[in-house]
Amino acid sequence: MDAKELMIGNLVQRTVLDDNKTITGTEVVTICSIAIPQQFIAVDEDIKEDGTIMSWAVEFVEPIPLTEEWLVKFGFENVGYFKFWGTRYFHKGIHIYFIDNEFRFYYQTNRAYTIYDSIHEIQNLYFALTNTELKIKDK
Repeated sequence: MDAKELMIGNLVQRTVLDDNKTITGTEVVTICSIAIPQQFIAVDEDIKEDGTIMSWAVEFVEPIPLTEEWLVKFGFENVGYFKFWGTRYFHKGIHIYFIDNEFRFYYQTNRAYTIYDSIHEIQNLYFALTNTELKIKDK
């Protein structure tokens, strides 16, 4: 992953290391700072009480795969299956279809689409189109 792909507020998976620098798993984190030339990011979870921020090399960050579960968390509604179109999800003028094992992103028209497979890509495109952040909806 390249830091240029990311925006503040993006959700990504970060590698979790123990004290011996052994990988113990991954966790979902929110980016709060990006240093593009150095390829470092910082996340909300690493802001300390004194205001210092621990940064991570972008190599320890992976995209979160786009799934129906994530779309629903962001407020997209499954509006049904349509022959030739697949399963349709809708949120504030944006249509995402699941066709042939891929998510296709439509905005206000059904004439052109782009294929996306990661949460941060959808977050970035949503922001570019609506000037608002795509966030997990409140329960």
